[in-house]
Amino acid sequence: MNLARRLASAQRRKDQHPNIDLAIELVDGWDEDAVTELFALLDAGPKKQRHDALKVLYEIGIRAPELLLPHFDELIDALDTRDNRILWGCIYALRSLVDHAREQLMACLPLILDAAERSTIIARDKAMYILVALASDERYHDAVTPLMLRHIETAATNQFPTYAERAEPTLRPEEAPLLIAIIEAHDGLEAHPAKRRRMDKLLRRLAAQ
Repeated sequence: MNLARRLASAQRRKDQHPNIDLAIELVDGWDEDAVTELFALLDAGPKKQRHDALKVLYEIGIRAPELLLPHFDELIDALDTRDNRILWGCIYALRSLVDHAREQLMACLPLILDAAERSTIIARDKAMYILVALASDERYHDAVTPLMLRHIETAATNQFPTYAERAEPTLRPEEAPLLIAIIEAHDGLEAHPAKRRRMDKLLRRLAAQ
């Protein structure tokens, strides 16, 4: 199948509908060969083609993450780039695998977090999702929780409350003071009353543990 001509950029489209429609078609047909072809485009295509191929891939991941599983290592390899669109797109795709590839995600977590640090808020959001999923797993909790707390501590004020709230259910009672200290030390909340109220509510819950 010549997928390159099906991508939005090949059709001179500025919207993402062709890419999303293609992802749905490939999921409906459970087309493993087409997924392999998309990864080949991601690896060696020109910039716009790579971006479109990745868009199709993470849309596939949203709907059928099992189709991406055989290509886990290729997603990790693709993080070795300065292209921000590739960075956050790959982390978005990896986020879809949290219920299917936790051992692999754990092994590659430093690479994922480094890529998120080099990318945008979208990448950090998806990395936070991965951290929460791994911290919720008893096998990885002790190793991941300090990394998760650090991710919260360094978050921008707009993302900080959401990250803290997502982390709360994963914490053991003895770990609650660690998050309390991070919230109390964050100096950007006073300018945002709604966020401050959310964190005050969270602080009360944490203190009650």
